[in-house]
Amino acid sequence: MNLAPYHDFAVFPDCNWETFTDQPLRPPVSDLRKKFLDRTEFLFEKFRDQAFSSIHRPQARGRESQKLELFIDSLQTGLATIAVQCAEEFQKVAAANANSIDGDRLDWAYAQVHNVLSEFLNIPSSPNAEPHAESLPKGHRLRIFLRTVCDGEKNKSDDFIKAMEGAASHSSEWTKFIFEPEWRSPEWVKAYLRGEQYERTDGWRRLNEELTHAVLERFVRDFWLELEHRFDESMRSLRISLAQQEVLTNDRTTKAVASRRRVSQAAERFDAEAGRLMYEAHQELRKQGQRPSRHRTTANLPSEVFLGIVKQMDAENSKSEPQFPLAQVLSQAIWGRISQYNKKNSRTKKGAIKTWEKAARHPEFRTAIHQKFNRAEAFYLRLVVQQKSQTSFLSPQ
Repeated sequence: MNLAPYHDFAVFPDCNWETFTDQPLRPPVSDLRKKFLDRTEFLFEKFRDQAFSSIHRPQARGRESQKLELFIDSLQTGLATIAVQCAEEFQKVAAANANSIDGDRLDWAYAQVHNVLSEFLNIPSSPNAEPHAESLPKGHRLRIFLRTVCDGEKNKSDDFIKAMEGAASHSSEWTKFIFEPEWRSPEWVKAYLRGEQYERTDGWRRLNEELTHAVLERFVRDFWLELEHRFDESMRSLRISLAQQEVLTNDRTTKAVASRRRVSQAAERFDAEAGRLMYEAHQELRKQGQRPSRHRTTANLPSEVFLGIVKQMDAENSKSEPQFPLAQVLSQAIWGRISQYNKKNSRTKKGAIKTWEKAARHPEFRTAIHQKFNRAEAFYLRLVVQQKSQTSFLSPQ
């Protein structure tokens, strides 16, 4: 299963979710998708009706845009909430069927829920994908939502009802209802989208066809972008929550592993110090908004930042001796290779490798040194940062 990179998670590269769901998983996945779709439809109808009722009250005159903003915010919050709840259920399915999931389980869960949302709203799952129903306008449910909030539901004729019951989605009655080319947006909707004020007496004045088209396009775009943002933020919180649960579950195992580490004191001090520096450098990148590339949990450190950390490991103690001697910190295999190199080159222009910086810059040992620092950060994160997080997480607020 190759998911398409998207935001911090991933989506299915085309509209067919079954292509990326193994046959044994399709029944439970189909049930979850239907459950989520039903809740989504219910929420849409609920807020559509409430918004129409509120906006058309006499006391709402001149405040229509504020009313709509409140209902749209509530709708997006509600959709993001049930979306992440459903994603958690998908994640449980993925965890129980790990052999059938290729890649990150939460990515797979995100993709399933994202696919349902984009299919329901008829908005492409990714920037390069096509809408699910190409015969319908992009975001047609949102367009109908806005028209209904403004002017109520159309009086559906008997022909329309029959078309709906017979799934005759290409009938002229159905097509007219979906596109409704004669509908014109009120002035206040444009003001809402632009965050502008409007005259009370002009709020219900109708825009022309061109401006109405622009209003519908922007309403669909803005709604989808905000909904995706809220869903992404909720999913990041879910990932953190699942990680915290894993820390609590594996705490005893982690402590046991730490107690069985057979490394020198210099290596332990190196892991604590180098790990801290690497962790703090990655935290700084996160604050700057830099995100990890796919299959990584942290953004790549710029070479000058990494080398700055490496140089600090070459500091000497009060006796002018290295605090973190290569021979005492590196594994026997890596130090053995460097030792052989030093024997051959100690009297040449290349010279022996005696410092972390020189080892990190050497093409033959650069990767091994980088891995050593990455492992130090992993050790620091597992036995220092997560222990602190666990204590904070468990402490009463």
